[in-house]
Amino acid sequence: MNKSEVPKWVSEHLPSELADSTLFRFKVTLPNGLSTEVSMLPDIDVDYDILEQQLQDIPAQYTYWAALYSEMKSMVAVAERKVKARKGECIEEVLESFKKEGLKPPSVEQVKSIAEKDKELQKLDVKLALIQKHVGKMWHMVEALKLKAEVLRSLAGFKRQERLES
Repeated sequence: MNKSEVPKWVSEHLPSELADSTLFRFKVTLPNGLSTEVSMLPDIDVDYDILEQQLQDIPAQYTYWAALYSEMKSMVAVAERKVKARKGECIEEVLESFKKEGLKPPSVEQVKSIAEKDKELQKLDVKLALIQKHVGKMWHMVEALKLKAEVLRSLAGFKRQERLES
């Protein structure tokens, strides 16, 4: 990652392998199938030399990240429903299997234990966890942009003061 694209604190305190990793950059596939790679670091940088431009960019940046956050939250809800539905199917399969074998109904713990071994359920759980991770990052990005807007407004006031004094 280009050092000019990252906030000074990041370039001074994080190894480039971490700054360039999926910690701050990841791919998002929206429900409509479109994919985009998002990179969080450039949008949180504050550059004193271009404060006015950055202030003008905040609404667009906020809208972009908030829209992605909203889409991803919706995807979490859908993924949670899929996990729940698969769990229901697994429970049904376990109960039917015990019934066919002429065994007494399994305990809740037995059903849970058997269902957790289901490969499809495991895949759905992993997918849900990944989406939840991205949603968390999106939420923090939206919050970071709110902080950035406050900082930019404050710095712009200082900059105006400097111009008046010179």
